[in-house]
Amino acid sequence: MEQNQLSNSFFKLASFTLLILSIAIFFGSIFFTAYYFENANSPQQVATSVDLVTKAFLTSIFVLLFAVIMNLNYVIKLLEAKDKKE
Repeated sequence: MEQNQLSNSFFKLASFTLLILSIAIFFGSIFFTAYYFENANSPQQVATSVDLVTKAFLTSIFVLLFAVIMNLNYVIKLLEAKDKKE
């Protein structure tokens, strides 16, 4: 029983942590957009900032999807445990 509770709490904590990380990366990329576009003086700096912002957005999307998958994994574990009890 302890192993099951530990596994459930791990999935809760992992999905919550990844969700917070995804939100932080998303808003950080918005901050980078504002910071780099204000301080850009050449076309090369603009291209670099666009590249950085694109990578940050994609990273936040992938981390968010991973958090959703972890959460779905947790829900599947709960449903399997419920089926075993019945």
